Amino acid sequence: MTNLLDFPEIQSAVLPFLIAVLIGAASARFGLAKCGIGMIAGFIVTVLFVNGISLQPLTAARKIILLGIAAAIIGAVADHRDAHWPGRPLYFAMLSVLASAWVLGLALSRKNGLEMLAAGLGIMVYTAWITYWIDRLHDNELRATSITVGLGVGTGLAAIIGSSALFGQLAISIGASGGAVMLLGLLLKNNKPGSVFTLPAGVLLGIIGCTTVAFAELPWTVLVVLGLIPLAARYTPIEEVWPRWIQAAILTISTLVCAGIALAYAWYMAGSSSYS
Repeated sequence: MTNLLDFPEIQSAVLPFLIAVLIGAASARFGLAKCGIGMIAGFIVTVLFVNGISLQPLTAARKIILLGIAAAIIGAVADHRDAHWPGRPLYFAMLSVLASAWVLGLALSRKNGLEMLAAGLGIMVYTAWITYWIDRLHDNELRATSITVGLGVGTGLAAIIGSSALFGQLAISIGASGGAVMLLGLLLKNNKPGSVFTLPAGVLLGIIGCTTVAFAELPWTVLVVLGLIPLAARYTPIEEVWPRWIQAAILTISTLVCAGIALAYAWYMAGSSSYS
């Protein structure tokens, strides 16, 4: 009988969701950290299945894993110190640019002239954009988590379409864990996900998106559509008087619609290239 844990759907969706709920709820209950810590816990579970504990050789995927853990630690410290200085999302966005250079610098060095410049600029803008918007909404759990759900699903499935199952599973695990944190936000009172959620989510999803396009068979224009997801979550109108589960559903649908458009385009382009 096939081991249930061998299925990618279990590794990258079901288990991260369950672990994120358990760790997030326990951390919030005992005051260890904000419930958003469940996101990185769910991500690590998927990492253990798809990568194990080995960090050598230091590939792009393993650099991303290390960055996610480091971002979660920085976010937890920021939450503990209640560090909400003006312009903080912009500073975090700048840090994400440096992180993306570490991950993708070697790939960029293999390009020439204007191609390297254009790709580097695109990586910087996209990673900073995603990190900025998710962290900017760190005190609004429904909008922040809906971005993570939409981006996680969209980036993950786009990676799979582009024949990059590893990055696909990592991104989907973030989306599933983000959904778990959204659920905790609906169930727990006065418990925001915090920077321990928004910073690693932004860094991971931004860099995974760029890495997927850099190494998989996907056009850069897919990221343009995925980049609309934060705006959809930020500006979709909802009323505070509505039940919170309705607010969450509307925001999540808005982000998944953007993800669906990006996936349809990625699927079309993949089909076109296969017949060219």
